Amino acid sequence: PGSIWVTAAKQQLSNIIAIDSPAGPSEILIIGDESTNPNYVIVDFLSQIEHDPDNIGIIVTYSEHLITQIKDSIENFVVNSERRDIIEKSLTNNSLIIKAKDIDDCIRISNLIAPEHLEILTKEPKKLVKKVINAGAIFLGPYSPVPLGDYCAGTNHVLPTGGSAKKFSGLNIYDFLKTIEVLKCEKEGLENLSSTAIKFAEFEGLINHKRSIEERLKDKN
Repeated sequence: PGSIWVTAAKQQLSNIIAIDSPAGPSEILIIGDESTNPNYVIVDFLSQIEHDPDNIGIIVTYSEHLITQIKDSIENFVVNSERRDIIEKSLTNNSLIIKAKDIDDCIRISNLIAPEHLEILTKEPKKLVKKVINAGAIFLGPYSPVPLGDYCAGTNHVLPTGGSAKKFSGLNIYDFLKTIEVLKCEKEGLENLSSTAIKFAEFEGLINHKRSIEERLKDKN
C-alpha cells in the first residue's frame, strides 16, 4: 500500500489537502487455532512480508501445537523464496508470533494492533468476525487468502496501516461522494424537539438560537 516514506509525506500534506488514509508498509495478522493448517499460515504470512523489509507479519494463537508446527516448517518455505533476503530482514525486524491465552484473547490482541489485513483461519471464523472492531480487511477461513483480495476477489486493496484501522476504513465508494444534509420538520416535530434545543442554546449562552425556537412556538397556526 505504501511505505514509511509515503506515510510521512501524506501526514505532512494532510494539513493542506485531504488524503485517503495513511499508507505505510503492508501488514498481516493471522489468527489460528488447533485446526489451522500451518502451511496456510506460513505462505500467507510470507506473501505479505516479501513486499518489503519494513513489512509486518504477526501470528496470534493460543495453540502451542500450531506454533511448533510453524517454527518447524517455515525455514523450508523461506529458503525456497525468490525474495529470501527481503523476507529474512522482515522476519528478523518486524515479525513475531504471539501466544494468547484463548481465542478471545487472540481477538483482543488483534483489535489492539488494528492490522491492515486480518486472516482468521480458525475452525469457526464466522463466530469471531463480529468481535473484530479494528482491521482494514478481514479474510475468513482457509480458502480466503489475502492475495485473492489483493488481485481479484473484490475487497479493496487500499487499506489503512500502522494501527490507523482504529479510525480509518479502507477506500470505498463513499470517499468519492459529497453529501448534503436536509431537514424538514413539521410543527409537531418542532414542539417535540424544542425543549432539547432550548437547553443546548441556554447552555451555550446563545440567546438567538433559543429565540429561533421560541418564536415559532408562539405561532398558534
